[in-house]
Amino acid sequence: MPALDASKAAKVVELARATQVSTENATADVATLEVHDIFAGGERTRVGVEVPERAKAIVVLFSGGKGVTRITKSGELRSGTGNFLIRTRTYFVRRGFTTVVFDRPTDHPRDLRFGFRGTAAHTMDIDAVIAHLRGRYGLPVWLVETSRGTTSVVSGASQLDVHRPDGIALTSSMLGPVTNGNYVFDFSLEKISIPALITHHRDDCCIATLARDVPQLARVLSTAAPKAFKFYEGGTPGDNECGARSHHDRPTAIMLVAHLFAGEASLGQSQLGAFTARAKVQF
Repeated sequence: MPALDASKAAKVVELARATQVSTENATADVATLEVHDIFAGGERTRVGVEVPERAKAIVVLFSGGKGVTRITKSGELRSGTGNFLIRTRTYFVRRGFTTVVFDRPTDHPRDLRFGFRGTAAHTMDIDAVIAHLRGRYGLPVWLVETSRGTTSVVSGASQLDVHRPDGIALTSSMLGPVTNGNYVFDFSLEKISIPALITHHRDDCCIATLARDVPQLARVLSTAAPKAFKFYEGGTPGDNECGARSHHDRPTAIMLVAHLFAGEASLGQSQLGAFTARAKVQF
């Protein structure tokens, strides 16, 4: 993997203190609202950061689809706000997690599909973000992702070493091959030895994320530890089986993840055991 651009320090802009962040699902109090520009390989990745009081961990959110949120210098998200991880991120903030919205790097300003999510360059971007966040906040860093975002994270988690995340949470994972990008089985999943949580809607009918293939994902993540998966139900199918507000993109998933993470002391290497017991997970 290419070396990090250590010569260029991240640029952090604090936009507001003691304010609120609102999405269509909830409003949350935040201690600081920030935008960070992080550099690697000569390119910049911008992230939007929402820090609650007494944060206990960091969740980096990777949206699906093109993976582009177009975060402005003022912190506005100009794209991707319909994605359920983005529109319900305030559930995390309200439970004491710093949320970090991962935007595209400058060399891929419009689309992370067509193979980029699986490249070493993208892994280097993720590596730089994790290293920066750990250094600034001193908290565990989890990568939480949905749909095509799961390919970014399993690719990175299978390659990262020094700056690997403390755990990953996969929602609506890319389980079937597609013509315009990767799916999770393209990567060396057996190399992922950190905690992994898999959640999926039981009625997901999107051709690339069929629920029937979730047990295979759990099996192939053979060295992830601890590891758990949970099916969830409810809601309406929606107009587009692979689109927003369908079973494929259901806010109940983020509510489940946020609820189960709440109370886990630091989300370190041993923090999913209680989740596994509560969810009565079977493989």
